[in-house]
Amino acid sequence: KIKGLGDGYSTPSVAHGRIFVLGTKGREERLIALDMKDGKELWATPFGAQAGSHPGARSTPTVDGDLVYVISSDGKLLCAEATKGEIRWRKDLVKDFGGEKGSWAYAESPLVDGDNLICTPGGSSATLVALNKKTGEVIWKAPVKGVAGGAKRGGYTTAGYSSAIAADIGGVRQYIQFIQGGVVGIRAKDGALLWNYDHPSMGRANCSTPIFHDGTVFA
Repeated sequence: KIKGLGDGYSTPSVAHGRIFVLGTKGREERLIALDMKDGKELWATPFGAQAGSHPGARSTPTVDGDLVYVISSDGKLLCAEATKGEIRWRKDLVKDFGGEKGSWAYAESPLVDGDNLICTPGGSSATLVALNKKTGEVIWKAPVKGVAGGAKRGGYTTAGYSSAIAADIGGVRQYIQFIQGGVVGIRAKDGALLWNYDHPSMGRANCSTPIFHDGTVFA
């Protein structure tokens, strides 16, 4: 039984004999590593601040090899070393990419695909971005704008609360995401918008992660 982690909606990830989870201390959001054997706190790295009307981080840590990736509710993207919690690199989705979060702040869990890290700042200039997972260097920015339909529900480009997935469709690798205006498919190679679909968007609380199976996307 583990106490004192603080508020939040993060789901824990387990790797390397450790539990990785987000929690708060005051309004400060922290990435925490616990020993799998006894729940002892091994390290805690502050990296963001509470945003939105509900206290606590929403992102589930993504563990890839010896690195852990998380997003705070106010849009701080962190890459930390799994062993000691030391920060390898960080980004600010709002300041660095002009991000637009939804009413309940950022809730996405980062996607690692090969050497790419994919996340969804939102906004018209970098709705989705691909970064080098080891350095944080920008590979491409994918602006989702000028598409019909979704704008009447409050804009296609605002981030929802879903996490992106990767899929190979017709021989093309793409990232599928459910944002405020609907579901979009982004080409993995260069960030080009391949397709968009306005439904089942309700415009405010698009939370579910899309599922891809047998050439079909479910959302």
